[in-house]
Amino acid sequence: ATHGGAASASWTKLLIELQNVLGSKRGDVAVLAVSPEPPEVHVRMAKHFDLKWALASDPTRAVLSALGLWSEEAAKAGVAMDRQSILLDPSTGKVERVWRNVQATGGHALQVRDYLDSLTSSDDQQ
Repeated sequence: ATHGGAASASWTKLLIELQNVLGSKRGDVAVLAVSPEPPEVHVRMAKHFDLKWALASDPTRAVLSALGLWSEEAAKAGVAMDRQSILLDPSTGKVERVWRNVQATGGHALQVRDYLDSLTSSDDQQ
């Protein structure tokens, strides 16, 4: 999950939802949340909301830019970042699936869980 502005309530809500839906049921999933917020903001958030997953600070937006989630031109034009979830295959490091324009409401965590379950089901059938 990525975030491009202040540590917003919706971003925090999304992280909590992902943790509740995936974290308690899937030992094979790790989440790394990236935002331009400084590390001390992440530490406070993690403690306050009991977040178990890593929060990566990207104040220069190098990672966010490399992933195509932020650009100087878009920021100058007042365009908000595209909040996305990106699923990487741990065996290859390649992108398996991308969810774009992720919202805190709308069942995103359930969509991710269902997709992961479908991968597990197809692995079991082979």
